[in-house]
Amino acid sequence: MKIKKVFGKITLIFRNIILVNKMIVSLTVFLFIFSHFILLKFGTYSYIFVLALLNFMLMHKYIYIIKTLPKIFFVPIILLLGIILLSLLVHINEFFSGTVFFALFSPLLLLITYWIFKQEPILVNNVALFVLILYYIFIFVSGLTTGFSPQDINNYFDNYSRNAVSGMAIILQIFYTATYFRLNKSVPLITPNITFLISVLSYGRSGIGLAFIIVLLSYFIKFLQVKKIMKLIYLALLVLFLIFIILNINIISDFILSKTNFISGFESARSLINNAYLSRLDLETFFTGMDLSKISIIEFYDNNPHNSYINGHAHFGILYLLFILFFLAGSTYLFLIYKNTFLYYILILVYLVRYSLDTSALFGPSDYILFYLFFCLYEPHLKYLEKT
Repeated sequence: MKIKKVFGKITLIFRNIILVNKMIVSLTVFLFIFSHFILLKFGTYSYIFVLALLNFMLMHKYIYIIKTLPKIFFVPIILLLGIILLSLLVHINEFFSGTVFFALFSPLLLLITYWIFKQEPILVNNVALFVLILYYIFIFVSGLTTGFSPQDINNYFDNYSRNAVSGMAIILQIFYTATYFRLNKSVPLITPNITFLISVLSYGRSGIGLAFIIVLLSYFIKFLQVKKIMKLIYLALLVLFLIFIILNINIISDFILSKTNFISGFESARSLINNAYLSRLDLETFFTGMDLSKISIIEFYDNNPHNSYINGHAHFGILYLLFILFFLAGSTYLFLIYKNTFLYYILILVYLVRYSLDTSALFGPSDYILFYLFFCLYEPHLKYLEKT
């Protein structure tokens, strides 16, 4: 009997240790995902504090992460190290600018993302949903206290516009959809519609368009997975929806033009900035990058090109283009050779399009989503390697 009691106590201790470990892992994942919101709402110093805390919590894990990281991912790490060296030599005076700071942090960001990827999918999915719901609550409370008009939404974050409000909802939705699909081989339907509503309220064309793509993608995948009778029901609902659109096309078009930013058309200052930058490129600047202040229209916007890729190339030149090419070519190759990777690939494209419209990513606080999606694309190959 005494042996059984001792064994029972030891088992209880181990269970408690496992429970505490899961709580620590959940907290770490939560802080990592939630850190982008902390940056938007509470500023740079709060974000740096969270990054320092995360690195302290994971410091003992880095050697293990590096040892288990697939060799192919040392390619972007080497490119990132080259970018870091370039930053230290050329852009050290811009250390506290977002682009250079996040470039310096990117190798650790990739390693932390791989650690998260290796955690239990159900844990990561639960935390992703929890963060998304917290953000919905923030939007709802901000709306009640400030208002839900586009002008009101501009004030939800002190130093960021309403585009950041919809952008945050979209990237959290991308991450949640990816973790949900990885766990369940299916997609959520409720949250994409809420994210789309937030994007409509935020008035921005890109936010509405990309959120709508996620909604369509979700229903398309769900349609492919349901039984024949449900497919007929879905098709019937689609026909009714199209009839509703046709019958109310004037009302809908008036709403789109008057209540959203589509009234401005598709040509914007961003197009002029892109054209101006591309027209100034030559062989030398293609390899070395470019001083954005020498382009008048970009200087007019405080040297903000409103395009992450132009911003990255301007700072880091050909090394940055190779880094982007690695993810584009790699994700396309994995999508073409492995089944059930369609969702991840489209979400990567949505992410890349989203950040062709501002300078908050590549390098930025949400790059973990791109890394995570790429790991998901690579997962079938990891399983293949484990079998051989």
